[in-house]
Amino acid sequence: MSRPRLTAESITQRSLELAMVFSQRTVGGADVQWQQIAQAINWHRLSCRSLRIALRWYQALLSRRLTKCFALIAEQRAMLELAADDSSSDEALLDALIALSRSQVHYELGPSATPKQLLGLEVCEIPEVRARYAHLVRNGEISSTAEGLTLTRAKRRRIAGYSLFAMFVAWLAFVFVWMAIDGKLNMTQLIGYLVGSVVMSAVLTRGLFTELTSDERTVRDLNQRLRPRPVDGKPTVK
Repeated sequence: MSRPRLTAESITQRSLELAMVFSQRTVGGADVQWQQIAQAINWHRLSCRSLRIALRWYQALLSRRLTKCFALIAEQRAMLELAADDSSSDEALLDALIALSRSQVHYELGPSATPKQLLGLEVCEIPEVRARYAHLVRNGEISSTAEGLTLTRAKRRRIAGYSLFAMFVAWLAFVFVWMAIDGKLNMTQLIGYLVGSVVMSAVLTRGLFTELTSDERTVRDLNQRLRPRPVDGKPTVK
């Protein structure tokens, strides 16, 4: 007996049913909730396709989260089976979807993410930015402060970049100066090689500073989006 197939029509139907159940638990418009539920179910369905799963396994292997990835995929498939089964209760499916949402966040950010870090993940709309942000949070590179999110190791990373740049320059300069002392280079050649060593060192370390600048921009943009905005409007006089 084949398993029931989850189609776009069935996702829409189950989402409408779940929205009615969810609206009884919380305050909110069911018309907005069913669209969010449908998007969530469809996202999990697409992420469980064979090619996506292979890519997720590879990424999880690189980040040493393969076991957690297996568990998350199993939970996603269980939820999708509930969604495809017309005989499953709406309450069970809604509970599974909510639990899966928590598991997804824990997988991306870790179990000790702060409320501000969770909000930061929610406003990340670009997949690449979201993945990079989650990586930084898991590695303890983004922390929460009273002012918002902050890149905790930015200064250390910048110092490390400059140190690596200086090491490349010093090593190449040592080699070229030694060649000049040995008579293999004249002064003009030595100056040219020294300038070239600076340029080469800058090229080799440019990626470190580019990545740091991108991370700082991401945190700055997230803080801007998470900052409360004043309500426009003038008091009315009666």
